[in-house]
Amino acid sequence: MDSNDRDLIQTSAERILQSADLHSIDSTAASSTARDNLWATLEENGFTKICVAAAHGGTGASFADGLVLAGLCGRYALPLPLANTVLAGYLLSQTGITPPSGGIACIIPDGIMSRVNHAEQCSHAIDIVSRDKQPFLRLFALGDSEPLANGDDHVALFDSSTATLVQSIPTQTTARTYTALGALSRAVLMTGAMQSILELTLSYTTGREQFGRPLAKFQAIQHHLSDIASETAAATAAIELASEAIELNNNAIDCTANTELLNAIAVAKIRCGQAATRVAANAHQAHGAMGFTHDYPLGRYTRRLWQWQDEFGSETSWSIELGHHILDSNPPALWPLLSA
Repeated sequence: MDSNDRDLIQTSAERILQSADLHSIDSTAASSTARDNLWATLEENGFTKICVAAAHGGTGASFADGLVLAGLCGRYALPLPLANTVLAGYLLSQTGITPPSGGIACIIPDGIMSRVNHAEQCSHAIDIVSRDKQPFLRLFALGDSEPLANGDDHVALFDSSTATLVQSIPTQTTARTYTALGALSRAVLMTGAMQSILELTLSYTTGREQFGRPLAKFQAIQHHLSDIASETAAATAAIELASEAIELNNNAIDCTANTELLNAIAVAKIRCGQAATRVAANAHQAHGAMGFTHDYPLGRYTRRLWQWQDEFGSETSWSIELGHHILDSNPPALWPLLSA
């Protein structure tokens, strides 16, 4: 898919998101009808199956193309499981399975209860496990999950050990690749959210006056703004490097054999996680008490930044992974990685 096609995808999806009242839909007290209607619109326009092969009822775009939608999900703090469904659809289609309708959650197989965000739109869940050194993709029926009372993002708890297993199929995608793709998706989500936080903070501080001049004219506020902008730019650059690493491999994604691709994704998740901490802190400082009110949109973005930081591995866990890859090289490849 060329850049014109990607621009068309972005423009079409953005038109749908701009017309939706996402702040109201995001409310824990909101009617599920509004969420269902928005999800139906995204499904009808083919966005939930954008990375699914044409033979399985999808558009046939690459995973790198699908990351465009993940960026929009972050930019609008979309209260729906679109990014997870795009990833799950890609993995199911690569394994030769036609993805089921509805949202699909991506579960980390860690033997404990897993969070399923936006559970009301999810009909199924997937994970990847290894048996006798052979990876298997598992598809579960999510069933009628009961969201946690007053939980952000309408969270339900999922236990794969007791869930209904629909299919378990040998796959070429390893658990490491599955986790890396989930981490890259979260990094792209964070970058999109940070871009909106920067715009929101600039708008607020230039429009609100104190002592007869805009907040943005005060040096302390300018420091917050410059920090947000520089961290967002660094995170964006890390995402671009990871996307380029995928495209250099002709969109063949195997993070078990291709350590350079895994390293690029690790750097992206680490850098975006570090940036998310600083961007959220500086944005709330610049907004003062306004940033903590329920009716102001900043909280929608920063809440999800903190959530995405830990999903599919925190910056600490990915830093350890990256360190092992560098030290296990012969000779250790720290300087080539820094100077590339």
